[in-house]
Amino acid sequence: MKKLLLLVCFAQFGSLQIYAQSNPNKVKCGSDEYNKQLMQSDQSFKINQQEIERLTEDYISNIGTNRVASAVVTIPVVFHIVYNTATQNITENVIKTQLDVLNEDYNNINFDRRAIRPNYRPLAGNMEIKFVMARQDPSGNQTNGITRTSAAKTFFCTSSNEAKFTATGGKDIWNRDKYLNIWVVPAISSSCASNLANILGYAQFPGGAANTDGVVIGYEFVGRPSSGAPYNLGRTATHEVGHWLNLRHIWGDDSNGNGTCTTSECSGTDQVADTQNACEENYGNLSCYTKNCTTTSNDGEMFYNYMDYTNDAYMYGFTPGQCNRSAALFGISTPSRALLLTSNGGANVASSPTTDAGITAVISPAATTVNHLTTTFDVEVESTNFGTAALTSCDINYYVNATTPTTFNWSGSLAAGSSINVVLPTPLTVNAGTHYFYASTSNPNGTTDGTTVNDRIQKRFFQHTTTQNLPYTQNFDATSFLNATSLWANKNYDCGTGAWAKSTTTYAGAGSAFFTNFTQTAPVGRDDEMLTPFLNLSSQTNPKIGFWVAYAPRNTTSSDTLELLLTTDGGYTYTSIYKKWGSALQTVAATTSAFTPSSTSDWRFDVVDLTPYQSAKNAQIAFRNITNNQNNIYIDEIVVDQLLRVQNLQDVKTFAVFPNPNNGQFVLRAWFDKVVNAQVTISNVLGEIIYSQKLDQGLQVEKNIDLEGLSSGIYNVTLITESGTLSHRVIVK
Repeated sequence: MKKLLLLVCFAQFGSLQIYAQSNPNKVKCGSDEYNKQLMQSDQSFKINQQEIERLTEDYISNIGTNRVASAVVTIPVVFHIVYNTATQNITENVIKTQLDVLNEDYNNINFDRRAIRPNYRPLAGNMEIKFVMARQDPSGNQTNGITRTSAAKTFFCTSSNEAKFTATGGKDIWNRDKYLNIWVVPAISSSCASNLANILGYAQFPGGAANTDGVVIGYEFVGRPSSGAPYNLGRTATHEVGHWLNLRHIWGDDSNGNGTCTTSECSGTDQVADTQNACEENYGNLSCYTKNCTTTSNDGEMFYNYMDYTNDAYMYGFTPGQCNRSAALFGISTPSRALLLTSNGGANVASSPTTDAGITAVISPAATTVNHLTTTFDVEVESTNFGTAALTSCDINYYVNATTPTTFNWSGSLAAGSSINVVLPTPLTVNAGTHYFYASTSNPNGTTDGTTVNDRIQKRFFQHTTTQNLPYTQNFDATSFLNATSLWANKNYDCGTGAWAKSTTTYAGAGSAFFTNFTQTAPVGRDDEMLTPFLNLSSQTNPKIGFWVAYAPRNTTSSDTLELLLTTDGGYTYTSIYKKWGSALQTVAATTSAFTPSSTSDWRFDVVDLTPYQSAKNAQIAFRNITNNQNNIYIDEIVVDQLLRVQNLQDVKTFAVFPNPNNGQFVLRAWFDKVVNAQVTISNVLGEIIYSQKLDQGLQVEKNIDLEGLSSGIYNVTLITESGTLSHRVIVK
């Protein structure tokens, strides 16, 4: 991440407008500048930092590239609310949503991780850290994990740490070896001048003074959603806690801020091997490949990383390397965070409430609701008894967005400290898009709840678009096919001129999809995808996807690549189900001109068996072009069905039926290697033959079939020769 920008930088930093939006003077993070000051003024901090770095390197070297599975680290959190106005005295509900964000982001269960670009999808890291509200204060008294201090100050300074001391108008720290301290303040200034209250937050790296160790955040940027757009989804805390756990900005804090890469800027490091070497911080809403210090790499910078500067809605994850670096703090000797492992700050005490219930997890809706064929989903939550007495009843209230809550009167027997999953009786319904789910408890054992901050939970989730039952077809004849109406999506990851588009060149009908590799100048290896709608593969036995492809490389020594990938979890993980290049992909001879299929003989019908995924009710398939800047790829007449035609039949070069779907009028095309006797039959789903006729003899036969008036439904069109049979499913509307 980028180092703090001081006042002198503003004159030369015109690119601040890139991310300004509603916060034109905000600097994302003050941690780097703050800790540089500590390095200069506190010799012990400098020594501790050096020792932590040495021990961290040893730890990572010993564990290799993957952290050994271990118990989840639980960190009690105390929020010190230091406010000047009533608005700044944020509510328990806002505080709890911030805790929800931390738990989602640090455990890789945030729904927007599905937006990570393909080349970084394997690098989604899980910190295995659970953040909980403190249950007892440093004196052993029961607490809700929140302190509130009315302050005369309208802003606090990073250099003097005023927010962290009662004597300077803030609040004294709780023992940093038992708690993560988060101070929420009216505003933060880098130079103690009111017109420079421009910092979103800052943190102290491990190894510093015990009485200042924690995170400070402006109140506007706490909780989800907050008033501090575009930093309104709680990711300022995710970012700053990352610093508290020894993570650096991904660009190594060596930027000059002018928007271009220099050799010196590319020398900085965040001490993490799997974060791409970055030139500068990235701002704003980014979804495209960005500048890269490594000219031989296509990957671009990890602008989605929590340790960059992009807007909250465009931050998606940590990497395994960052997780290992933070995990080292709990596996090495002092100075570290290891003492938090034995903290009792989150445990009950004698004075804890007798009755105290809460919601601690949302089982359903999932982060992305991909297990449902409609927009209605079941609700399941985890309820926990935080009280000292057995819980025999409580109300569970739940709703989506701002709708009226539904209340379920739960009864049973739940021992103190225990949890239970509760399936709530009334499903909820939402439209496609991003939503907030809320659940809370009330009236435990018919009395007032002892601690209200742990009653509630919030989950941000995404509801996918309509799922398509099989058989499903796409012929690309429409004027535009990559849009909300067709439910197809175009992923142009580098935002370049190359992207999947419609072509009037076609195997059959009025169009096809194609990718213009011939005119590409993008770095070799860049990928672009077009995605199908969500498909209910369980609606057919032995489903398959078939499509016509046409491709000619420029030469025989290099090739572009066509790959099909399938996801069954809404885009978090993808499985490659088809990948061809070179002679395996090409359908005609190489050409030094831009390739355009000139006849149907330039096309090949490929089939991929989807039977291993037949149970998937919401599968999605990506057609990925990986460019080598060679030549154009064309795709046409996609069908997802049982596709009885799985293998080629001897002497048959082409067997196609189009258009499909149709109104009973369609064309049957059959091309042969030699003259054969052939017959075509059409049967309904009961196997009853409703049409049968011999085909004319010839190498290329096309027959117009007119069954207008045929009832809507699915029919099998079968080609019969001496060598065997081939069948196509057709849909009559």
